[in-house]
Amino acid sequence: MNLTIRLKTVADLAGKCTSLADIGTDHAYIPIYLMQKGLISKAIAADINEGPLERADKNIRKAGLSDKITLRLSNGLDNINDNEAETVVIAGMGGEIISRMLEKPKPAGIKRIVLQPMTDIPLVRRKIHENGMIITAERLAAEKDKIYTVIACEYGTCQQFSDEDYIVSPFIKDDPIFDEYIKKQLGICKNNLEKTKNAENKEFSAQFEYLISIYQKFI
Repeated sequence: MNLTIRLKTVADLAGKCTSLADIGTDHAYIPIYLMQKGLISKAIAADINEGPLERADKNIRKAGLSDKITLRLSNGLDNINDNEAETVVIAGMGGEIISRMLEKPKPAGIKRIVLQPMTDIPLVRRKIHENGMIITAERLAAEKDKIYTVIACEYGTCQQFSDEDYIVSPFIKDDPIFDEYIKKQLGICKNNLEKTKNAENKEFSAQFEYLISIYQKFI
């Protein structure tokens, strides 16, 4: 199983574990890849809709892993039982959706959660801390014209982040593509600022001006 750069980065941060739950699995690429690499012994491929599970089932069968990867209809972690997953992957969803998942009670036995939010990354970082977890690693993944952020977190306390840290995490500052990431974020914010200059709600413009001031510190 060959993964895209984004999914490979997610899989790398998931790493070796006894059991994995891939939430929003879609095609089940990540559990199949980790199983083929011998990094996990069992997995749950979960999704809220039947369609993705049907696609996942085809790929799992093709890989000959039906006895090791279980399909599960689940809204987030709602249908994952205690001690079924040591590591959880939630990739390719909006940051608000991921944040709501983090707020809910989680099954016992989870040691590590790997997140790849498509939006609202500062919000996700805040929710990690607000819900009794700490960030242990972050990676940037460049794919086509986008740069994705992948975050690994575990249970723990006393990790102090400033408001600026939630926007530009200390964990990505040494990443090989950090400079490229900052330039891209700066460009996005400047473009959005231009679009909102004449908006009635001045809060949008003020928000982008603030983000620009943060990103410019790293240029």
